[in-house]
Amino acid sequence: KTQMGKAIAVVLLVVVLSVSLITEAAPLAGDAWPIDADVKALVQKLTLAEKVGQMIQMDISTIMVNINEGVELNMTYLTTLIEEYHVGSFLNSPSSGGPNGNQSCPTVQQWRNIITTIQKVATSKGSTKMPIVYGLDTVHGANYVYGAIIFPQQLAMAATFNTTYAYECGVVGGKDTRAVGIPWTFSPILGVASHQAWPRTYETFGEDPLLATRMGEAIINGYQGTAKSDLRDLSKVAACMKHFVAYPFPVNGQDRGPVTVTTHQLYDIYVPSFDAAINNANVRTGMSAYHALNGQALGASKQYLSDLLRDELHFSGMLVTDYKVIDDLHDFHQVVPNYVEAAFASINQTSIDMNMAATTTHFFGDLISLVNAGRISEQRIDESVERVVQLKKDLGLLEPDFMNHIYDPNAKVGTQADRNMAIAAGRESVVLVQNNKNILPIKLNSAKRVLITGPGSNSAVAQSGGWTIHWQGPQNENEFAYKTTVLDAATSLAKGSSIDLTWKQGLNLNYSDADKTIPEAVAAARQADIVVVLIAERPYAEAPGDIPDITFDYQQTDFLRQIQATGKPVVLVIFEGRPRILPPHVYTDSDAVLMSIYPGPDGGIAIAETLFGVNNPSGRLPLTYPKYINQVPYRYWHKASFNTLGGPLWEFGTGLSYSQIRYSGLRVNAVNFNINTNFTVKVQIDVANTGEYAAQETVLLFVEDNYRFLEKEVKLLKDWRKVPLARGAKSTVSFDLPKDAFTFTNWNGKKDIQPGTFTLHVGVAQQEQLIEITLV
Repeated sequence: KTQMGKAIAVVLLVVVLSVSLITEAAPLAGDAWPIDADVKALVQKLTLAEKVGQMIQMDISTIMVNINEGVELNMTYLTTLIEEYHVGSFLNSPSSGGPNGNQSCPTVQQWRNIITTIQKVATSKGSTKMPIVYGLDTVHGANYVYGAIIFPQQLAMAATFNTTYAYECGVVGGKDTRAVGIPWTFSPILGVASHQAWPRTYETFGEDPLLATRMGEAIINGYQGTAKSDLRDLSKVAACMKHFVAYPFPVNGQDRGPVTVTTHQLYDIYVPSFDAAINNANVRTGMSAYHALNGQALGASKQYLSDLLRDELHFSGMLVTDYKVIDDLHDFHQVVPNYVEAAFASINQTSIDMNMAATTTHFFGDLISLVNAGRISEQRIDESVERVVQLKKDLGLLEPDFMNHIYDPNAKVGTQADRNMAIAAGRESVVLVQNNKNILPIKLNSAKRVLITGPGSNSAVAQSGGWTIHWQGPQNENEFAYKTTVLDAATSLAKGSSIDLTWKQGLNLNYSDADKTIPEAVAAARQADIVVVLIAERPYAEAPGDIPDITFDYQQTDFLRQIQATGKPVVLVIFEGRPRILPPHVYTDSDAVLMSIYPGPDGGIAIAETLFGVNNPSGRLPLTYPKYINQVPYRYWHKASFNTLGGPLWEFGTGLSYSQIRYSGLRVNAVNFNINTNFTVKVQIDVANTGEYAAQETVLLFVEDNYRFLEKEVKLLKDWRKVPLARGAKSTVSFDLPKDAFTFTNWNGKKDIQPGTFTLHVGVAQQEQLIEITLV
């Protein structure tokens, strides 16, 4: 146990209190987070033990008393971690693994009490007197704060193709997280979804690098603000881009599986979203990933976590590992024989600053012994500790009156305005992929007998997915502070209308009592004019969501088959976090299909309003939906030589409307462009709404390099516009494609461009319009 003398402690306190006097400059693109002189001075005053402690992040579960019974802190062990190990950070929710006694997760006041208590111990018992920095997985709203507003999952927000919702999710989630005294969120995921079986697909912004880039920038700006000084605002938090890099493409589709990508794919598909987060949005922190990339465990990769991240992308923020990543070098990847060598490989070879050690403390002694043995320099330790302490300063944690301003006591969590924003995001996330004979919408004045049934019909659990209340998602319907299921919303809409609405469970998410409930639903279906069947994946997160078969659960598709066998028109609604393979009868014997990617606790409103025509669907699929198991993994940007086996069930960008949208008049400002000039291709197309409903149309612009010496992608999205169209309205949509839109990364990792023909694709499926240009 290392203690500092009183005189040194006084000096440190003076240094800490003087941090706020440094004048700040507006951040610049790249290298946006320099180390201030007073932070360097402070770090030099710390002992080696105190420095190493700042690099350790512990899970709150380690300092809880009877975590299954309540949220009481173990003050003895908390004090030990602060005094003996000088721990600089904590993470996670007491309710991550399940309820704390009779409550689903901590309330605002309970969180405030937890954070205040930890900070009091850190600033009074610790030898540095330095506050800890607390991090939390606020990933679609403050999902671990009881009563906070929960937004649709990232993949659902991607389906809106509306960056406003990503931004507002960041604003609301950041505000509600900072309101409980937590200044740091582990969000957003910027990986590009690449394998349909991967259990974290719903946490991404989809399979397109541009979509992930724009949504990622927006949510980061919502979390952090746009100026460096915004981080001190008690409504803002530091964002954390994760997981660097190429995490979502495991060869086997299982979480944390090894990834192999070419240099070209790495730079053109997986790096752009991180590049933009660093150099456009000035993201404050980053997180390394679990997996091995091209044979290198990322927790020990100099190539990816130093050369690429720091030198090429100029990331100057603080880098934290994911959960026990350094220990995984021994336990999981088996690239080192023990934990000491794991610490050496990670800290010596990468730019990792903070070890999410989580539940173990051996890293503390391991790293100190490595420095004392001369294997790791203390200067290397200083580099990381400076970035940790600079983060604390930038968040205002080192201000003289910080303990009086851990949170804003007047901050409002769970407001109706915030809830309305999440509901609006849910409306625009609904994707209509099939609508035979325009069976939808069901008009409220139609006097139809409508049956609603299925596992997702009356379930906020089905609507919300993992990382909601608990890590693996809500355990039951009673855990929500608020909710609106499809049945709730449909009942409200049908009230006072001529619709005769009936509900039967049919099948629940646990498949219990099916022998009784399925026959009841089938009998009710025979009496209905239209049957709405809602099937749903059960909640999951990370590795517990790994599956041996990507086919949708047989129990649910067989239930659907029994309903279809009645011969009544069937509208299918699917809640899922990844595109599960559907047996053919699921879509061939359904008259309409709505895709809903975890729209959140109030997501029932979006579905019910879409079913009954109050909401005209405008969402588009943010990924490819395969038809067959052997097509997986299937991305729309696959190589020309990839055998598509007849094409997907629904392609990236699919999304129907209740209106008829017509594209015409695709044109460009020229057909030949000089490759040696800084040219711009100006693209225009006319879009008309000839239907009876006002609509929002997302116009997608893809570029296809027709022939290239490095095997090409079929096409890549280069821009989009979401255009409101009143009934009968027509709009000219314009795009400016810069020269960069026609470049690619060659096998040497360098940007390249070559002369030849390119095809511009506007729209998808039946709407698609094509035009060719030539670079000379």
